[in-house]
Amino acid sequence: MILATATDDRHRLATMASPTGIFLIDASGELTFANPRLLAMARTDEGSLQGLGFLRYLHPDDRDAAVTRIAEQLVTGGDARGDFRLICPRRAGGWVRVWTSAIRDEDGAITGLAGVLEDITEVRTEEERARALEVKVQQTHKLESLGLLAGGIAHDFNNLLVGIMGNASLAQLDLAPGSPAADALSDLQLAAERATDLTAQLMAYAGRGTRAAQPVALSAAVEETFQLLRTSFSPRARIALDLDPALPAVRGDGTRLRQVVMNLLTNASDALEGRAGEIAVRTSVQTVDEAARAGLAVDGGIAPGPAVCLEVSDTGCGMDEATLARIFDPFFSTKAKGRGLGLAALVGTVRAHAGGLRVTSAPGAGTTFQLLLPPDRPAPAATPAAQASPATAPPSCAVLVVDDEASVRDVSRRVLARAGFEVIEAADGASAVKRYAESKGRIRCVLLDMSMPGMGGPETFKAIREIDPTARVVITSGHCESDVNPLFPPAALAGFLQKPYDLASLVRVAKTVAAG
Repeated sequence: MILATATDDRHRLATMASPTGIFLIDASGELTFANPRLLAMARTDEGSLQGLGFLRYLHPDDRDAAVTRIAEQLVTGGDARGDFRLICPRRAGGWVRVWTSAIRDEDGAITGLAGVLEDITEVRTEEERARALEVKVQQTHKLESLGLLAGGIAHDFNNLLVGIMGNASLAQLDLAPGSPAADALSDLQLAAERATDLTAQLMAYAGRGTRAAQPVALSAAVEETFQLLRTSFSPRARIALDLDPALPAVRGDGTRLRQVVMNLLTNASDALEGRAGEIAVRTSVQTVDEAARAGLAVDGGIAPGPAVCLEVSDTGCGMDEATLARIFDPFFSTKAKGRGLGLAALVGTVRAHAGGLRVTSAPGAGTTFQLLLPPDRPAPAATPAAQASPATAPPSCAVLVVDDEASVRDVSRRVLARAGFEVIEAADGASAVKRYAESKGRIRCVLLDMSMPGMGGPETFKAIREIDPTARVVITSGHCESDVNPLFPPAALAGFLQKPYDLASLVRVAKTVAAG
């Protein structure tokens, strides 16, 4: 037990036992007293802090602010509060919060400052974590919003392309041999087909449009892509491949994964800006834990555990924080020749494959991309479905075409009518159900758009099946079949038609389903 016999002794004992740092500064700005708690925070002794020695324990970027604040307070008086960084030889860097008040004599003159100092390292660490999490959440929401926008644009664009491609094909069928319009229509058809590549990129950015998943040997895919691109690399680039031949396969869309590899290799080459430098490409297996997920620039839902990793690093110009924050924005590029979705499409691929992407970069220090993908877990072998033989001649029956886009209905009607079908049209789900109920004895095939306002594809399908459990329904959609099938009962659909479809595919599917 500590016993005190006088007021000054009690004050001194309380100061020495205080759990917060306490100090005194005289009128010249020099430190004259530091209690044990403050010395413990700085991991030093009082002699080292006396005078102006305390300044060397402050971070260099904070010293001028501390000196200015002390000088002003010694003139103006009053109270002040500030946060400063410590750099102490015997402890990791930390943060302290300092409150200071002016000390005055009996005449009111300022004779020094009294201060209280609190270690807020843990508080600042948590605040920084919270800010980093908030930035990550905002970035995720931004990418999700852009993905929704891209998916919506791709959907509408696919509908327009059905009309463009269909009408161009119909016009070609009606042309007389040697017509001067033939070349123009061929060019139009070619332009429309190229436009489908753009919609595919938009769907990729939205995280949709993945083809049927299959095992992909990532090391082999990297080697193939590198051989394809090797002539396009700068001749001054030194490229090192370290590809694990025993790497586990990943399950996904091989075409899109090769596109990711191509984007990363091209990006690394461009980062060298024609100067001598190195590009290192490595495949390996890494372990993903929650700490690793927290550092991902794009988290597509990768599960904790082993992951197949593709790492592409360069010794190029690197990127500052402002550039890093925008690299996944569509059409953003720091290069004069940059264009297109570029790395933005990579976001959708990462999401579609339940993977993750880590990016580290700094100006002058190069850039490293790490793509993480879950290893393949082969699904049980499915029972082969019976394949319907396509009809050799147009059946005399009706096809119900359901689509909210008038141009899609119009071109489908004209094409199917040429093939010998009776065509019934519906502009929405409710009308489709009504038309089917009125003509269910004649309708042998329903071409049903997946995405419509009001009653969408799944709801319309259910309502038609309630009228006729044997109704043959083909879904048409700009989304891929693997995204659509889970929204319907197993094996319930008679077929799937990817938008934008060509006339031959439309007729072939209608004939096959109607003859089934």
